[in-house]
Amino acid sequence: MLNKLSYVVPPLSEYVGRARILIADERHRERNSLYSILQDAGCSQLFLADNESEILKYLRKGYRIPEQQMDLLVLSSTMPKMDVMRLCGQLSTSELRTIPIVVLTTRSETPPNLEVDSFQQAGALDVFSHPLRDIEVIPRINLVVRIGYQVKKSVQVEQDLRDKLAQQRQITLRRDQALNYDSLTQLASRQYFTSELKRFLGASRNLYRTGAFLYLDINNFKVTNDIWGYEKGNEVLQKVATTLVRRLDEKHLIARLGSDEFAVLLKEVNHETALAVSGDLSSAVERMVIGESPSQITTSVCIGIVDIHPTMTATKVNEVITCAHQACRIAKSRGGDHIYRYDAEDPELKRMREVVQAVSVVRQGLRENWFRLFLQPIMRAADQTLAHFEVLLRLMDDQGRSYSPGLFIPAAEQAGLIAQVDYWVVEHSFDLLEQLSVFDDDIGISINLSAVGMQEEDIYSLIEDRLSRTLIDPQRVTFELTETAAIRDVRKIKDTIVRLRGLGCRFALDDFGSGYCSFDYVKNFPVDYLKIDGIFIRNIIDDHLDQITVQAMVKIAHSLGKKVIAEFVETEEIIDCLREMQVDFLQGYCLGKPEPAERILQQLSGQHKPPAARFEPLHSIS
Repeated sequence: MLNKLSYVVPPLSEYVGRARILIADERHRERNSLYSILQDAGCSQLFLADNESEILKYLRKGYRIPEQQMDLLVLSSTMPKMDVMRLCGQLSTSELRTIPIVVLTTRSETPPNLEVDSFQQAGALDVFSHPLRDIEVIPRINLVVRIGYQVKKSVQVEQDLRDKLAQQRQITLRRDQALNYDSLTQLASRQYFTSELKRFLGASRNLYRTGAFLYLDINNFKVTNDIWGYEKGNEVLQKVATTLVRRLDEKHLIARLGSDEFAVLLKEVNHETALAVSGDLSSAVERMVIGESPSQITTSVCIGIVDIHPTMTATKVNEVITCAHQACRIAKSRGGDHIYRYDAEDPELKRMREVVQAVSVVRQGLRENWFRLFLQPIMRAADQTLAHFEVLLRLMDDQGRSYSPGLFIPAAEQAGLIAQVDYWVVEHSFDLLEQLSVFDDDIGISINLSAVGMQEEDIYSLIEDRLSRTLIDPQRVTFELTETAAIRDVRKIKDTIVRLRGLGCRFALDDFGSGYCSFDYVKNFPVDYLKIDGIFIRNIIDDHLDQITVQAMVKIAHSLGKKVIAEFVETEEIIDCLREMQVDFLQGYCLGKPEPAERILQQLSGQHKPPAARFEPLHSIS
């Protein structure tokens, strides 16, 4: 590549005066030599060389240092030990080809025009013959130098264009690499994998090829990042990628789809082979060790499998990727290094799809106020009088379609909307409590909060604000938190409970007994009520183990100064049994089903006071 110079073409009279001229002429000391003529004409940058080695040394130095580049080379054809014809040809085809060459000859018997033609064909621009006359030499040298400047300019323009073309090629190459390969793991990118999967699906349909799509997700990768940092997390990703490459044949395609998600396209395999390969990959990742003791990291993956065959239902790339992702999510929900094969008829998979589809309903429900509050009575076990209501949430769209909490609550959690739902519930529950106070200022309500909502400062501020600007007794407000939610972040949840109890509110630990370390949480969580999970209540009449378990729960709760609420009370026989066990409060369909809050208010409006005995709803729903 030529060095880049900005060649400014001077006026014609200035060319020779400014030029750097290298002369190789054994006659340079003679009075009529070209060296003397140029010197007399005012050329101040004249350089002499005695042999080919010196010539090349000067020229190459100028090539490296633009300021020392020669503008003209003069060669004498009579220089000893130098083949001028060969040197002209050599220079004219090298990186030094932009330096114009003039050859000096002596008068000979060779016709002048033939001699000139020979040197010009070798690469010389002009040929001078002795004796030299300054009146002829200076204008011709001036023109040769000028031509040299023009050649350099054109070569520079050409080189600039070539450089730009090379830059564009590099940009295209880097773009293609970025599109086709993951920079961290050097695996195929999501885009490249998608295009290859599309091609393979077409081959499967048309050429009856079989294969499998494996969707791998690293378990607890976020925890690894949080504890050890992103640099260590990247090391885990690279190690997983290397492990996958080593375990698979080159014909299979491996890609990184996302942060901690990988994909494998197995080609020409059946279902059994895909399962075997998945098991092998899972075991290989489990055996990985990153780092040294005591900071060693181990990990595992869950894998979703989609079989690829000519008659498969999903035919589009996005459909297949979605199926594989869903299969991986089910594998992940089952814990550990589980492997799950996609089955469109699996009830668990159908349920997952319903939850995903419900996300848009939740969003619209928040925008258009589709949520409704229902109330279910909680009765005193001793005399079956109303103690308070549990506030339950329902969702009904503008077409009258209702959605189960078991559907829209998981959807809200997955979409990160659960805190907004909690805020809506708290705000409208306080409105409802003010309306209930018109009929009886002793009626309390129990509001369910998610673990996320429990940690939202906006929700705490809302509760604090509503209590401060109303005459509602804070003890009439109970917040329920499931045991499963409580164990997600014990310290933060406990701090929030303490803050809300500091405002005067009460707390209930819901679904008690269904989680882990139940009695330890009873000991450490400052709650007022324990709600025994319905799994221990439904069959308590016939199941001796349930009876013993409930009796133990009641005894421990009372010894810690906490009240006990039994859920899913569905028969009179269960009521009598629980009363004998000294359960404090009862809740269940036998005592009252959930009713729309508006209907409860209508009933209370007609009675002016809540019923003294059994609460009879106006209308029951399942």
